[in-house]
Amino acid sequence: KDHSGGGGGGVLGDVESGFFELVPRPKVKQVWDTLVLQKQLTADNLSTNVSKSRLAWNAASRDANDTDETSKKDEIQVFGTDIDVTTLADEAAIRWVKVNLL
Repeated sequence: KDHSGGGGGGVLGDVESGFFELVPRPKVKQVWDTLVLQKQLTADNLSTNVSKSRLAWNAASRDANDTDETSKKDEIQVFGTDIDVTTLADEAAIRWVKVNLL
């Protein structure tokens, strides 16, 4: 795999390839403060930890002009259903955590 830009492999190469994005520097403290509120993962706190992860994700990506309404109005639904793609992705991630980490 070619990682142009001199980063090579690893996380830097993944960032340069567009697989990951850096948290904007002004938002790092808010994201970190949210993430450290998570507890050691158990079946009982999975939902709470996932909610905190989602809050951190939103904090990292939210523009000052965005609101919850702005982000929800453009939801894409799974073909032939009324299920939002983000809901499906969240449920798949939770199932992966249950199978692989609990």
